[in-house]
Amino acid sequence: MYTRPSLSEKDIPHRTKVHKEILLRARAAEVKVREALADIEGKVSFTFDTWTSNAQDPYLSVTGHYITAPKDHPHDWKLKSEQLAFTHFEGNHSGVNMANVLVRTVDRYDLRDKVCVIPITLLLPDTIALGWLVYCRQRVQQWSLSAGVENATPRPAV
Repeated sequence: MYTRPSLSEKDIPHRTKVHKEILLRARAAEVKVREALADIEGKVSFTFDTWTSNAQDPYLSVTGHYITAPKDHPHDWKLKSEQLAFTHFEGNHSGVNMANVLVRTVDRYDLRDKVCVIPITLLLPDTIALGWLVYCRQRVQQWSLSAGVENATPRPAV
């Protein structure tokens, strides 16, 4: 208001109005991504990034990568990437904490049947990576059993 004296208090949206608008647009974007992922015929690969803020709060970002092609040009592939999660979590960057976020993200976007690759960076300490692999393997087996598939064992990535 100081830089534009013609503005009055009523011309500036209230913080709650801005907050509601941000949430509305975020939900609309999530629905659009969910619909796009539901329409793909292939698999979704995941990458993630973890970091700690200056206040020592752990964060995790999950990105899904997939290939699309128009029905009339099935060989005209396009690689797409969507940020599926950006979240703060309790505790540290342990394998179990990261796996919980990844599993919730897969479930949120209904991608159980489309999971392709969950890479484990070489920068993770071995105990965290091993813990994460064991946890993910258990979850994949639970998913398979709940879907009626017996003796499911995830294959290692090639």
